[in-house]
Amino acid sequence: MEIAFSEERYMRAGALRISVGPGALAWSLFSVAFVLTLPLWLVALVAFVAIFDGGGLVAAVLFVLLVAICGSVLVFGMLQYERAYRLEGTVLVQRRTGRARRCDLSTAWVRMDALSPDYAGRTAALPQLIAWHDGHAPIRLWLRDPYRRRAMLPPHELLALANSIAYGREGDPRIAPIVDWLREMARQPL
Repeated sequence: MEIAFSEERYMRAGALRISVGPGALAWSLFSVAFVLTLPLWLVALVAFVAIFDGGGLVAAVLFVLLVAICGSVLVFGMLQYERAYRLEGTVLVQRRTGRARRCDLSTAWVRMDALSPDYAGRTAALPQLIAWHDGHAPIRLWLRDPYRRRAMLPPHELLALANSIAYGREGDPRIAPIVDWLREMARQPL
């Protein structure tokens, strides 16, 4: 199966969203949880005022508990938000809460790893693309998304990543195995 891909059209097309990260269900759950915690913020404020108004230990415990619940919902939302990537020409962009992290794949150091998404290593290793420039934090992109039933990226996205990495350095022996593997996975996914 040959995949039609016009490099010139791709470079002019703008951003290509990479199919990793949260889906509609995760965003729906976050939205519901966020709306449900809005009244808890008000109760936490009342508990905070009560601490200094003679409420003592009960108000302090209630305040800490409510802030922990509401804070965990916000952290969940931030983690979901930071799992989105897009490819703008040859630049891979990871969405972050403060500022997007960018890495030009045509000039970056690139390597592949097979890592377990579970910190304890209890699950099978999945392929991950790691790209960085000297002095900057690396961008780690799952090529098989652990949050979407380990689905492999679609062929056109794998091909776009391969072309972005190879752009301007087709003869580089350090990136040839990575580019070849991405193109092979795009042609014949497992």
